[in-house]
Amino acid sequence: MSEHAQPLFGREPDIDDLHAFVDEALTKGGTCVLHGDAGVGKTRLLTLCSEVATDRGARVLSASGVQFEADLSFGVLHQLLRPILTEVEALDASSAAALRSALDLGAGAGTTDPVAVCTAALALLVLAARQGPVLLVVDDLQWLDTSTASVLAFIARRLAGHRIGFVGALRLGEAARFDSHGLRSLSVHPLVREDAQQLLLRQFPMLAPRTRQRIVDRAAGYPLALVEWGASLARLPEAESDAAAAALSLPRRLEESFAARIDALPAQTRRALLMLALDGRRDLRELLAVGLSIEDLAPAEAVGALVIDDATGIVDFRHPLMRSALVGSSTSLERRAIHRALAAALADRPDRRAWHLSSAAVGPDEHVARLLEQLAQRSFARGDAVGASTAIIRAAYLSPRDEDKSRRLAEAAYLGSDVTGEFSQASQLLADSHIGLGGGPGSLYAVAARAQISVNGDGDYHTALKFVESAVAAGGHGWSAENHELIDTFRSWLMLCSYAGDADLWRGYFNCLQRLTPEVPAALRAESQAIGDPARTGAAARPTLISLGERHDILEPAVVLSLTLAAMYLDLVEVYSTSAWRFVQEGRNEGPARPYARSLAHLGIDEFLHGNWREAQTLADEGASVCDEYDYMNGAWYFAYIHALLAAGRGNTGRARQLVGEIGNACAPRRSWGAQRFSHQPLTLAAVADGNWEEAYQVACQLSPPGEFAPFVPQALWVAFDVVEAALRTGRDADARRHASAMTAANLPLISDRLALHTAGATAMVNDGEHWRAAFEAALQTPNAGSWPFDLARIQLAYGERLRRVLDTTRAKEVLHAALQTFDRLGALPWTERVSEELRAAGDPQFRPTRAVPAALLLTPQELAIVEMAAAGLSNKEIGSRLFLSPRTVSGHLYKAFPKLGVTSRAALRDALAEPTDT
Repeated sequence: MSEHAQPLFGREPDIDDLHAFVDEALTKGGTCVLHGDAGVGKTRLLTLCSEVATDRGARVLSASGVQFEADLSFGVLHQLLRPILTEVEALDASSAAALRSALDLGAGAGTTDPVAVCTAALALLVLAARQGPVLLVVDDLQWLDTSTASVLAFIARRLAGHRIGFVGALRLGEAARFDSHGLRSLSVHPLVREDAQQLLLRQFPMLAPRTRQRIVDRAAGYPLALVEWGASLARLPEAESDAAAAALSLPRRLEESFAARIDALPAQTRRALLMLALDGRRDLRELLAVGLSIEDLAPAEAVGALVIDDATGIVDFRHPLMRSALVGSSTSLERRAIHRALAAALADRPDRRAWHLSSAAVGPDEHVARLLEQLAQRSFARGDAVGASTAIIRAAYLSPRDEDKSRRLAEAAYLGSDVTGEFSQASQLLADSHIGLGGGPGSLYAVAARAQISVNGDGDYHTALKFVESAVAAGGHGWSAENHELIDTFRSWLMLCSYAGDADLWRGYFNCLQRLTPEVPAALRAESQAIGDPARTGAAARPTLISLGERHDILEPAVVLSLTLAAMYLDLVEVYSTSAWRFVQEGRNEGPARPYARSLAHLGIDEFLHGNWREAQTLADEGASVCDEYDYMNGAWYFAYIHALLAAGRGNTGRARQLVGEIGNACAPRRSWGAQRFSHQPLTLAAVADGNWEEAYQVACQLSPPGEFAPFVPQALWVAFDVVEAALRTGRDADARRHASAMTAANLPLISDRLALHTAGATAMVNDGEHWRAAFEAALQTPNAGSWPFDLARIQLAYGERLRRVLDTTRAKEVLHAALQTFDRLGALPWTERVSEELRAAGDPQFRPTRAVPAALLLTPQELAIVEMAAAGLSNKEIGSRLFLSPRTVSGHLYKAFPKLGVTSRAALRDALAEPTDT
């Protein structure tokens, strides 16, 4: 490590972990993300990693997200990779060309396909690593522009086997576009009191003990506050420093300390710093090219506001709060003047120039509006829908002509309604646009946005979809598959059709889809096949969805959400889980509500199907809370559906039926028959749990008659096995055989592994020939059968029952015990009881009475912790203080936990926890 490095106090475990990480990453590849609050010391630990890598002979490439440049596509990627672009250009000209285009460094800039940018960036780094190990160091990941965030997320997950490391820092409490889910992480915590005291004593021994203790008290273990306040108070007499220390507090005073330091600088230096803050770049040569001078920056460096690395030519603020304080203390006039100067110096950088011109504008300006619209188009093509929306809204309000403003606002409304779920904002944008529901050219975005706003308000799907169909079918927009507005509208139309569930509306959609020329885009075709009629076209869509899943982390959010819905019908959600978790994490950090809720729904059903019912419960609870918080009532039915599945699976069939009723109440007014069909699955499962096979048969057959699969009813696939089993249990053997044959004829095994298991199980159940054992054994050996434990255990139960009836008790007990283990783990009480009865009848010496469901399986982890404290007699306030929750939040969790445990008061909680809960 560099001998000039400042000592780190209280970081010994972090230092050891990072030393080991850097050593491993520089030989085998790897990624680590530091998480922590502002000022907690993440940047210093990144510096440590750079020092270690440099001492190991590695090349260090560094960059930092910039709060005021987060809408500028590929801004940070430019910082990071430009130093090596020229060096390896001769080795891979195509990768270099792709990056130069994306980074706005040459002719044709901004037109590169996002996949090409990601693969080119990775290829560039791999080539650089051939000359020696490389460490990427990126600070402030929370402020990355969307395009850079996608590329770096792509790279971070593909470093294994290369001599490339990636280490970054992510501030807690900030919405982040960088997806860190699943990556190795290190939480950086404030220093304990003893270490904070040692740091101050080592660096500022002249501080009076009382002043030092006050700083330690106020800084709360944040090293940045300790150092900044120590430096400012060390120069004061003891009496003054003690009084000043008493007034310190986080975080406002920390920013004020930066602002005070800036105010003391010469005017030219403050101007140079403001230019640095608003430009966002750190390369000294580039900064000199736009008018900065070393002489102007020198005073800022002298007082520690700025760091200039002579070896790398990198200039940056010592901490992001310094930048925030600087911008916050400047006037609008000052900022506009800086933006104009920067725009004039960036004639060859259209993206940056457009943003600076827009920030300098004081009134309508069509020239700037056109530049922003072009920027929005480039951002959208790169997969940055949020940046595109920001740019197009700004362009709209800079438009002198009403028709241009309306057109741009309509596109922004579409992005808001279809991507982020900001329906009120989208509605206001449409109101400002003055575009009606007509089908003329240029109005498709408005039509799609109004349809989404309608069905997420008081409107109904049939009416909304007829407007969309009329607008598209009018054909005034043409039928080119390269028309982005048209394709975006088709994708929105597809989502609406899926929830409407009307065969006539589906036919209108597919009739128009086939008119696209020269052909339907591959992604849209696969989505339409999987969502519209998977029984007939799902198998054809599967390869494309899997292929797209390999690059889903760089696709535009609306496309990813649509692909994930399509993947759900083919049991492929896990292929898109990384993006889904990214949307969830963004939502938890105050990001868009719609992708947040939809991703929770997709992940929740996937967890249920994979036998992770506790996780499914947690996700469904979170999703229901999100819908309630954001008044997203048209999404709440999905979580009622997951809750109903869990209730039916656990035997709480009364609760399952109540939830099914809630789904119907939510869907009927909107004529959302496709969404309502979801409820047939938990209602069928509840009937099976109750042993009411006649009801199970009738409910399942409402989706599709035995022996066929109705068109445009994908939910019929989910109950196909139930139709066969219920038909056999009610003496409808012919219907059972016809439906099992239909499952085979529809090639369900080619649609998904789970449906392959269902088909094999159904085929075995209707086999009354001499090879029925072989058919069941083959079903149990279906590839990946263990990935669907509940489904597999139901087939094991059916097999065990039949084996026991023919007196093959040895094999019967083997498969029944396997089923019992699964049902026990899931808390599937009705099926546990059935298996137990079969084991008793088989004379199993290890037979034991049925066990009820433990309370821990019914509650989320936080609910369980709260319930245990409440059962111990703690008040809501006391519980909240221990778990850092408000008493109101504690009360809300108890309100949700009581019905799950079958209690109505706190007094009954102790008994509910002491004994398993009979659901």
